[in-house]
Amino acid sequence: MSKIAKWGVGIVALLVVIIVALIKTRTIPIVLSGASIPDFEVMSLEGDIVRSSDLRGQPMVLILGATWCPHCRKEVVEFQKVYAAHADELTVLFVGIDKEDNDKLTEFGAEFGLTFPITSDEFGTASRYFGPFIPNIYFIDAAGVVRSHSFSELKEGQLENSLASIGITN
Repeated sequence: MSKIAKWGVGIVALLVVIIVALIKTRTIPIVLSGASIPDFEVMSLEGDIVRSSDLRGQPMVLILGATWCPHCRKEVVEFQKVYAAHADELTVLFVGIDKEDNDKLTEFGAEFGLTFPITSDEFGTASRYFGPFIPNIYFIDAAGVVRSHSFSELKEGQLENSLASIGITN
């Protein structure tokens, strides 16, 4: 067997191991468009448990991200504008998935003037159900059904279309 073939077999074997490990730990997103969001718990900066079941009843944008992620930093600015315009009819929730301490999350919120809740995936349930990708953005209707999602920075027009899918228009 040639050296290239051995490397190829090794890489394929490594990929299989990684995929199996991700599936077993359920870190591959299981919640996609059309699915109801599962119950999950995150921790507020004040130390209170925030349950997804308590957030049903109005449309929600769920942002899984990190304070150091350049795309996340860009996206929260846009979502702050949306939240400021629709705070009475829309929930926006930022979930820090990399176990950053509350001081970093608080500084992150202050840096961008965020007025929507910032939480930490203290229990790992949000990243277990929605995946480890950042930014990872879900647009959820009032009944708790995912209507749109993005595993990367939103493209032009995608924000407006995704918000419209949960009944939020400008």
